[in-house]
Amino acid sequence: MAGYTSILDRVTLLVSANINALLDKALSLNRLAVFDEYLNRMGEAYESLQTAEGIERGRTRTLLRQLEETEAEVNKLDDDVDRLLQKGERGLAAARQAVLNTKLGLLEDIRENLQQSQLEAQKLADAKAKLQAQIEVTKARRQELVSLIEQKRASDLRLKAQQGIRDIGDKTKTDALIERARQELEIAQGKEEAARDTLEARIDEVLGVDEIEQQLAAREARLGLKSAETSQLPEGTR
Repeated sequence: MAGYTSILDRVTLLVSANINALLDKALSLNRLAVFDEYLNRMGEAYESLQTAEGIERGRTRTLLRQLEETEAEVNKLDDDVDRLLQKGERGLAAARQAVLNTKLGLLEDIRENLQQSQLEAQKLADAKAKLQAQIEVTKARRQELVSLIEQKRASDLRLKAQQGIRDIGDKTKTDALIERARQELEIAQGKEEAARDTLEARIDEVLGVDEIEQQLAAREARLGLKSAETSQLPEGTR
């Protein structure tokens, strides 16, 4: 089992991880990458487990075959020892017995290795099943995280909208906006007045001169006097 200790240790850590804590961390960072990295690590561990289990199951098959072959050899050697003794060939029987003893020792080793291999394969299979369950749970929590992030985003948007509404409904801010608009209107009206006054002043000035001339001409006509403008005309035009 020593060859798989590191794999099983890694899987144990992954399976025992607190998924809720992982979810909280990912949500606080607003990042799916936290879950994606964890899922990648579990995926790599799952592949390692699957490879190790496959190797161990192959070793089990080999040991089963060797066990069957060795048992057949042991049975044959055992029969040989009996037949040689029956024929009085004690020396040959002793030699055969020595080979039988070696094969019996090998057979015991194969049985122990087979039992160990089957146990290791089962542990790897159990670890793989637990990891697979953890992967499914993690995927489900990742999907939950996607939903929570969307809800959080929507909540932030609603908060901004509500803040905007509060700003609009704030009487102090509204009064300030109205006052600024009034000031801008009054400035525009003032500029218009300034322009109009200047134009009206010029018109009044021109009209005022004409009125004076008319008054003077009327006086001159009443007094029988010729106006300066009329006296300056040529003879034929008077």
